[in-house]
Amino acid sequence: MGAKPSVVTTDGAGNEILTVQDSWGNNVEFIDLKNNGLHRKSKGRFLSENRISKRIHHAGLPAGDVDDKDPFWVGVMKCWEIIRYPLEKDEPGVIHYLGLVESTESIEHYAQRDENFSHPCFLVDDMQETIYTLKERRGKYQIGRPSIGRTKRWLLNLTTPDNTRVEFTEAFCIK
Repeated sequence: MGAKPSVVTTDGAGNEILTVQDSWGNNVEFIDLKNNGLHRKSKGRFLSENRISKRIHHAGLPAGDVDDKDPFWVGVMKCWEIIRYPLEKDEPGVIHYLGLVESTESIEHYAQRDENFSHPCFLVDDMQETIYTLKERRGKYQIGRPSIGRTKRWLLNLTTPDNTRVEFTEAFCIK
C-alpha cells in the first residue's frame, strides 16, 4: 500500500493511538481503548436519554474513485462495495459506500477532493422530531431544510459554529 503507520502514542485519556493515511491522504486513526483509560472507565455514564442519535450511520471522507483494488480500504480494511451513485450531471465522479467488516456502519467516499466533505452522519428515527430538537437547542443558529438523498432517505446537513459538518439521516427510506 505504501502508507506508513505512525508511531503508537498514548492520548490524554490513556488509550493507544496509531494513525495511517489512506490512498487519498485522509488520516485514519486506530484507537486501542485501554481498560484503565478514561473512555472505558466512563462508558455509558455520560449518555443522556435526550441525545439526538444513539448511533453513527457512516463517516464521510473525500476520495478519488475507490474501486475493488483500493490498497487501503479493500486491501487492508477488507471493505466491500455497498453501492455507488453517480453525481449530478455537472459534477464528475461518484458517491461510493463501503461496508466495514462486522458492522452496519459504512464509509462514504465523495469523489471530489472537497476538504469540507468529511463528516459524521448520525442515524435518527424521525427527521421532523430531530429538526424540532435541533431548533430548540441551537438558539440563534439557523437549521437548514432537510432533503431527500440518493438513497431515498431524509438527510439534514448542518455546520456547527466551529465549522464542523454534521449530517443526520433517517433509518428508513421514504415511501
